[in-house]
Amino acid sequence: MSSLFSKSSSSSDRRPRPGPKPGIRQDKRIEKISIYGNGLVAGGMTGGTHHVLTILETEQRFILLEVERCEHDQIHIHMANDKSESEILKRRVNKNDLAEFWDSEVVDASPSKVQDIINEYHGATYSLLSRDCRRFVDDVCEACGAKIRAKWGLF
Repeated sequence: MSSLFSKSSSSSDRRPRPGPKPGIRQDKRIEKISIYGNGLVAGGMTGGTHHVLTILETEQRFILLEVERCEHDQIHIHMANDKSESEILKRRVNKNDLAEFWDSEVVDASPSKVQDIINEYHGATYSLLSRDCRRFVDDVCEACGAKIRAKWGLF
């Protein structure tokens, strides 16, 4: 099985390079959006989730969208698709962490709006303050017209 990433030539940066940008415009409508995360972690006075991802349900397939931090702090949007939600969860990048179901919402959304979010994030610089997995999921939810959002877990 080929990797979506090529390995970094720098010995100081072991993260993969961003692969090709995923596309979802060919899907007709997004019918449901679900949010998964792997729990809350303490971080001093505040804490947050360790990792958040989203699964979109269309008429044809389930689409997993997940932020992966790559070399030079670039973002790669990992995408996988399958015929069931349970199978798609096996195709996550971060398979060692538990993926707990947090919330879902039925929507009627255009894949084009979500593709715009993917285009905005893919290859951009990762930032805990402005561009991370929680903000990506929140932006996808907003693009779908969903009211649900990723948990922030402030202590």
